Amino acid sequence: MMIGSTFACALMALGSLPIANSQVTPRATNASCSAANIPSPILFGVAITSLTATVLTNYTGLGVDVCQVNVTLTHPGANDSVLNQILLPMTAWNGRFQGIGGGGFSAGSFSALAPIAAQGYACVSTDAGHVLNSTDASSWGLISPGNVNQYLLLNFGYRSYHEMTVVAKAVIQSFYGTPASYSYWNGCSTGISLLCSFLLLIFSCFLFFT
Repeated sequence: MMIGSTFACALMALGSLPIANSQVTPRATNASCSAANIPSPILFGVAITSLTATVLTNYTGLGVDVCQVNVTLTHPGANDSVLNQILLPMTAWNGRFQGIGGGGFSAGSFSALAPIAAQGYACVSTDAGHVLNSTDASSWGLISPGNVNQYLLLNFGYRSYHEMTVVAKAVIQSFYGTPASYSYWNGCSTGISLLCSFLLLIFSCFLFFT
């Protein structure tokens, strides 16, 4: 299996995936999309600093109503702040989960979530605690000239992918009352390369990836 930065936008052929037989009827209502009804996920070495849930109608004009859940976390002592954004279709969830990676120096892509949710997927992306700029890491890569920001590099390397997946799966379970039946990964160039590092540690998080 070859996975690396030579894969420019390695995207699953989502249109050909057999989703009809896995469709479920979620219990999602406007009342379900509330921070009071979505418990904060528990992760070792992580503190959840914020969890918000908002119903977005006809999100980005794609004709899909979603529950947008933003989970912000930190690693005590690291002085970081990591945003994980989850979109949950309010109706016609296909029972599947998709993690969205980034490209270049961006760990994720929040703008890529809406089209995926419109296809029926519950999906998540992360900023790994840094500005999402695919061509420039100068705002977060160094803490001073010649000194790498080790905490944010660790986030970017694999930690934030693992944590966003654990967080999203817990939120999905709470929101729909059932876990996702399949998990997919969707990323560009570096998003695929970094996933390699992640999968070497925790292979079971995603079933399909390219």
